[in-house]
Amino acid sequence: MSMVNFRRDKTDPKLPPRPTPPVARPSEPTPPSRPRELHPVAQEYMARYAAVWDENDALRAENERLKSEIEVARKLDEARTTMLNDLQQQLADAVRNGDKRVEAIELHFRDRLAQAERSKERYLRYAVGIGEQLKSCADHIATAHASAMEMSNTAPLDEAEKKIEAEMKDLVGRAAAQGAAPASPQRDGVMGLDESAADKT
Repeated sequence: MSMVNFRRDKTDPKLPPRPTPPVARPSEPTPPSRPRELHPVAQEYMARYAAVWDENDALRAENERLKSEIEVARKLDEARTTMLNDLQQQLADAVRNGDKRVEAIELHFRDRLAQAERSKERYLRYAVGIGEQLKSCADHIATAHASAMEMSNTAPLDEAEKKIEAEMKDLVGRAAAQGAAPASPQRDGVMGLDESAADKT
């Protein structure tokens, strides 16, 4: 049995030469390929895919627009919150300052009222003292008049006149001494009443 040697050398003269593939020339234009017709189902799926793609683009643009609007709304909300906080702080400061001013004014008028009451009491005491002095003077005058009438009926006229004159001098001296005893109201009380009257008007 003869064996065939399948491993032949490339330089074996019995092998035919391999043909070289043809090379297209660059100058020769390639013929246009015919468009491949798609199946109607494939065309339908392609149309759906294009519609989904367009819808995705529209949704992406809408999402960007909503993001920008949300950012603007967030900044506007922050500005409004800051403005409301400032207004609340200003209102609290105004209320606090108003309460302080009302309290100070109330305290001032209470002091003025107390000062007016003290001045009123001093004037009442002064008026009572003047009334007592006037009553005492009236009693002294009545006593002097009675003494004068008695002396005019019993003593000569010259002696009666001298005695009346002496009694009058004594009476005037005692009245002057008693008039200097009660203290007159102070100037600050008068000023307090005047200022209180001016405030009431």
